[in-house]
Amino acid sequence: MDHHHDHDDQMSLYPLHRSKTLHLVRHAQGIHNVASEKNHDALSSYEYFDAHLSPLGWNQI
Repeated sequence: MDHHHDHDDQMSLYPLHRSKTLHLVRHAQGIHNVASEKNHDALSSYEYFDAHLSPLGWNQI
């Protein structure tokens, strides 16, 4: 008796057509992160609404 099965023939608890792939991505350090180390209120400042990467952040990508 052959117990070898092709991958396509195997049953799955979650079939591909009913599954989703979730990618979790962490952003690199931004200038808002640096500013918040000195003053946490900087995170709510409009100046940092769309913050650029810090020099360390550029090295992290």
